[in-house]
Amino acid sequence: MTRSPILSVVSGWAGSAMVVFALWLLWKGHNAPGGGFIGGLLTAAAILLRLMASGRGASGLRSERTVLVAVAGLAISLAGAGTPALLGYPFFQQAFEYFHLPLIGDLELATALVFDIGVYVVVIGTIVTMITALTERD
Repeated sequence: MTRSPILSVVSGWAGSAMVVFALWLLWKGHNAPGGGFIGGLLTAAAILLRLMASGRGASGLRSERTVLVAVAGLAISLAGAGTPALLGYPFFQQAFEYFHLPLIGDLELATALVFDIGVYVVVIGTIVTMITALTERD
């Protein structure tokens, strides 16, 4: 794959903007459906864009590592959903707390966010694994 200097420059800025927007979607979406999923898709697209711009394509990744990313995300999701059950509450019981930060103001931290972070990581690992597997040369 030939490296494109234009794609290399644009992918740096575009990829960074995509990840920032994905993290915003993750943060805002934990109280609405789809925050972790769509954020993970956008981050996976940014990773794949950077790989394409580097000239290596998705074959520049090792699929064993991307599978481990997906498994780690699953563990995070299970921790967020299952911790209340270990404490005697129903599975997926949500708890939240508000914190005051000087320049930002009140900040809500919910256990649903932990679950969404897990979904975010699972989606990144799964999408990058699938694309890597599809583009591998035997």
